[in-house]
Amino acid sequence: TGPAAAWASAGKRAIDCWVLWPRGLVSEEQATQVAAIEAGNVHAVEVEACPRGADSLDETVAALFEDAELSRAANLGTPNSVNWLRPLVQTVPYFYAFLQLRNKHSTAGAKPPTFVVPTGAFGNALGAFLAQKMGLPINIVAANNANAAVHRAWTSGVWSEAALLRTPSSAMDQAVPYNLHRLFYFAAGSDAATKHKALQDAFARDGR
Repeated sequence: TGPAAAWASAGKRAIDCWVLWPRGLVSEEQATQVAAIEAGNVHAVEVEACPRGADSLDETVAALFEDAELSRAANLGTPNSVNWLRPLVQTVPYFYAFLQLRNKHSTAGAKPPTFVVPTGAFGNALGAFLAQKMGLPINIVAANNANAAVHRAWTSGVWSEAALLRTPSSAMDQAVPYNLHRLFYFAAGSDAATKHKALQDAFARDGR
């Protein structure tokens, strides 16, 4: 998300883009993708003291948006999954890919295609799920690395936080996939006021 946002914003007069990443938890190549951009409106910031890696930064960004006065004054926006628009936009590639398959191959009687989605914060996989909810006939495999946060929730039935492990697939290193609670919203029958809120309150209180 960071390099894509930075390069898309570079040179745009109406956008001031700040790209954050946790020190020591991204590869040199990833950091250079942003730091090498020569544009006055793109600011690359390496952040210290992120005990939960990208999760710590996500919490900080979310807190900025919860400050309504600051959000309005600074005209804040974000392309990461703190913004509900992000997973909605991520439905588009699945529809596009499905239509490309249908146009090039006969799908009559064929099994639904399966998309294998590398999963960190669960944003891209949530986009696939939302496309599925809209009626797109697809199957979804959420691929995890050693942090296995989504896999752990699926197989144990318990959404819990574990210590963050650093892996070569650093973009997937998340202890708490913050989009997963949006999936639970649908699993709770879209009951935000009681069931979903109770789940979020329990996780905030107990870490599970």
